[in-house]
Amino acid sequence: MAPDPYSALVVLFEPPADWAAGMQSLRPSPSESVVVANGEQAIERVGISLPGTILRLYPENRGIAGAYSAALHSISTEWLLFLDQDSTPDPEFIVEMFAALHSAAESESVAVITPRITDRSLGVSSDRREHPNSSNQIRRPPRFINSGSLFRVRALREIGGAWERLHVDLVDSELAIRLDQAGWAELHVPTATLHHSLGHLQAHRMLRRVVFATNHSAARREAIGKGLALVLRRHGLSSRGTRTVLRNAIGNIISMLLFEEDRLKKLIAFVRGMRSGWFDHVQ
Repeated sequence: MAPDPYSALVVLFEPPADWAAGMQSLRPSPSESVVVANGEQAIERVGISLPGTILRLYPENRGIAGAYSAALHSISTEWLLFLDQDSTPDPEFIVEMFAALHSAAESESVAVITPRITDRSLGVSSDRREHPNSSNQIRRPPRFINSGSLFRVRALREIGGAWERLHVDLVDSELAIRLDQAGWAELHVPTATLHHSLGHLQAHRMLRRVVFATNHSAARREAIGKGLALVLRRHGLSSRGTRTVLRNAIGNIISMLLFEEDRLKKLIAFVRGMRSGWFDHVQ
């Protein structure tokens, strides 16, 4: 069975020279493409418009949430693939995703189809529970990152798209919470692989387990802390999706404290971000 028509969204911020490689490798090609360039450097790097591509140029960085809004206002297909500027899908990526959807017993409840994500530098997935031969899985609550996720456009529009109070960090996690609250599920497809940079990922062994440290900067830790506080304020701990986000954040902080340099500086930045997000005005 042929894949369904779909659109692709690529978000740029200080992009590499080969930023278009991921989108150009998609087979079959998307029916529509939206490229969002955030900031002057991204606008310069885009250059002339690619054939069949809708360009959205923002001198001020509107972040990932703004890119979702731009795409939802522009496309007419039923499905939307989100790609970061440094993500590359395997050749059978799209075919695998839609084949899994068409064979899923709960296909009508699926709002997002997700691949196995492997880190570019390590060549492995940071999700120790999965491997390429794992079975397809319906996940409730959904848990995904933006890049490589294939969204049912109707579901995104139904819940109002991404929350633009967030900028980059936790946009996907907050989106997953609202999809879950609206009754939507995730279909995870381990045979579809996306190669992506998951921070400056390093693997460490502790008590016979492999633990990953992302080595995010202090500035990024502050942004994550602020995003976490905003999500906690908006949804509270009664939401199972929020509890998943909080567990992941705690695990990431523990890895940082155990294995990363400048840990005290990063911890202070994270707490500062939490304080800012907690006392900020939430709309």
